[in-house]
Amino acid sequence: ASDSPQGHVVPLHWLAEQGVTPGSVAAHDLDLGKHGDTALGEVEALAALARGDVQAVLLSGMMYQRALAGPDGATLASQTHLLPEAPPVFDHCQ
Repeated sequence: ASDSPQGHVVPLHWLAEQGVTPGSVAAHDLDLGKHGDTALGEVEALAALARGDVQAVLLSGMMYQRALAGPDGATLASQTHLLPEAPPVFDHCQ
């Protein structure tokens, strides 16, 4: 969600630090007001990737591993790769 520090603000800041300027950013605003505390946005991001609506997604490691263990995990693994570095861990409870 676009109001999620850990799911939107921190990754965009990290991409900028890496010198990456996305052509566009698709926010999956399914749980606005919860500050990214649910996984629905990550589920939708994976679905958008599978549909070809987006070229890349940034997910939590937990959600990526969960997707790999799912019924389409082999396809996902063959069509994606992990970045060698990732945005810093962000404790949204602080």
